[in-house]
Amino acid sequence: MVKKFIVKLLAMRHPWRIIGFDELSELYTSTMLRSMGLSVIGIFVPIYLYKLGYDLPTIFAFMGITYLSRVVFDIISGYIVARFGPKHTMLLSNISHVAALALVLTLTQLDTPLWIIATIWGAALSMFFISYHVDFSKIMHQEHGGKELGYMTTLERIGAALGPLVGGGIATLVGPEYTILVAMVLLMAATAPLFLTAEPTATHQRIQLRGLPIRKLKRDALSFFAVGIDNSLSIGLWPLYIAVTILTVNTYAGVGFVTSVGIIAAVLAAMFIGKVIDQQKGGILFTWSAWVNGVLHLLRPFVTTFTGVLMVNVVNEVVSTGYRLPYFKAFYARADDLPGFRIMYIIVIEVFGDLGKVLVWTVLWLLCLFVDPITAMMWTFGLLGLTTLLMLTQNFPVLSRRKFRIP
Repeated sequence: MVKKFIVKLLAMRHPWRIIGFDELSELYTSTMLRSMGLSVIGIFVPIYLYKLGYDLPTIFAFMGITYLSRVVFDIISGYIVARFGPKHTMLLSNISHVAALALVLTLTQLDTPLWIIATIWGAALSMFFISYHVDFSKIMHQEHGGKELGYMTTLERIGAALGPLVGGGIATLVGPEYTILVAMVLLMAATAPLFLTAEPTATHQRIQLRGLPIRKLKRDALSFFAVGIDNSLSIGLWPLYIAVTILTVNTYAGVGFVTSVGIIAAVLAAMFIGKVIDQQKGGILFTWSAWVNGVLHLLRPFVTTFTGVLMVNVVNEVVSTGYRLPYFKAFYARADDLPGFRIMYIIVIEVFGDLGKVLVWTVLWLLCLFVDPITAMMWTFGLLGLTTLLMLTQNFPVLSRRKFRIP
């Protein structure tokens, strides 16, 4: 049913997508289901641990270990993708996600060490994102890449918008443990659409770092490091911060609602942005969105009301979509321009992105040695917010076609 809806939607708006649509439609469908599955519980995992009685420094360490394990598993995941293909790697990722969620669900019974759960969670994330980037960069059409990214973002954000609403409602009415069960079912359902066609890349590949033009790509790595910082500040730290400081009553429902409203704003913006970047205006949109996004991080500690949270979430989702769509179109174009090094390039860039995420949670944990955890979170938004502007150091050819220089 979901796939039929997507086919009709795209055929109505873009008849050029009817021919050879299968692989993209499968990725669209799988990504939407996975996004919904993860968003049902993903933003709530740190909050769930907090409600179970774990202190904030322990949760910061949990998140730091998650992304540190991603740094290691990014490399391993690349070799798995090269050997078995991105679709089979996504299957393994979803199974690993389910295993991690099962351990979270049974924490009070089994008392599994958090570092084990964090390691499995990090491995699952690595396998998904390495395989997703390889898959999408391979099947994306350069001339219509913005529209395809727009649709991908729209469907992914629809899933992400429904997830927090469903998850927050279930967690509030019957308990967060049932939210975890729903997430596990959706993650396994997300795997089914992937195997309606063959792998988009050759399997049993040999990959190597030697020959990859590292010096020419160092600005790609630095900019993706900043994207990683932004991701952890916006998607990881912010929901936890508002849960323990502002939305302390009916936390799951409140966080789910404001997250979903912000995502709906991103859905409305995504298709317009997709068209803009196909018209060679992505550089301008990327630059202004990145600046607004960086300044927004500085304002987060000053938000004290539900209305303020709602406004920040809406603006954040719109400007995040504004910089991410042109950025990732350029990122995939770069991967496509490196024949024989697609997987290795994605590994290297993802490692730097995850190092940015490790930095956020390490800074938080270290600050807790000197100040209380709430103050540490507020300081982190200030200390690292403007470092997200390092994403402007990128030198992707697709984004260089702008009418003015970076301010």
